[in-house]
Amino acid sequence: MTAILMGCLREGVFIGADSRKWDDAHAEVLSDEVQKVFEIRDKSRKLAYALTGSIASENGVFDLIEECRVESVRLASRNFESLRAYVEPFIHVIKNGLTKGKTAGESFPPDPVIVRMFFVGFVKKRGACQALVTFTHDNQVLQEPQVSCGPVSPGWMIGSGCEVARQMVFGDSMTLPVNTGFSEAAEITRRLVEAHKEHLRTTGHEFCNLVGGAAQFAMVTFPNGLEWLPGYKPACLSNG
Repeated sequence: MTAILMGCLREGVFIGADSRKWDDAHAEVLSDEVQKVFEIRDKSRKLAYALTGSIASENGVFDLIEECRVESVRLASRNFESLRAYVEPFIHVIKNGLTKGKTAGESFPPDPVIVRMFFVGFVKKRGACQALVTFTHDNQVLQEPQVSCGPVSPGWMIGSGCEVARQMVFGDSMTLPVNTGFSEAAEITRRLVEAHKEHLRTTGHEFCNLVGGAAQFAMVTFPNGLEWLPGYKPACLSNG
């Protein structure tokens, strides 16, 4: 599980996340300084993306973070009329990776959701847009991915993570005031990450172990692409 928050403001769009890498096999924290938000920047696209779920196989058969990075480089010079068309090659990358893992004898997680990939940003100087791709299985049989894609306007927001933690931050309505700024949105992201930690402390809910480390938060505008808000750059990049 990853805590993700993605939204649209008057200034641009944003995406934030926690920084924990969790080892399901040994039920332990591998790192609290992992980059989870990545950039796509070329002539016609200014995007950010994130992956959650079973993004790497235990036996090294696939690594979706690396494979999607390679795919973004491969697509940099290609022309796509829409974000939906651009997302399609990434769908094939993820599907191939999951299929390779299954063929090698790995099982999908008990939860029906295997992987989610989030995109947000700008294509060809058009308005802000987003895409969410969800891969699921039915009794260990990989299903066709669900794809949600379209334009967004100020006030729009989606997120992932523990439902109780989200309710601790947002209550029953996960919305953003239209006049929210990037700094305020970053603080909301930080509160969402901390809510997972608080829920773990107060209830012992083991699911919240999967979220931790510091909040990372990136702004995306068409002129500038992805920029880390000061204080929210992933530690692994700050230390590099």
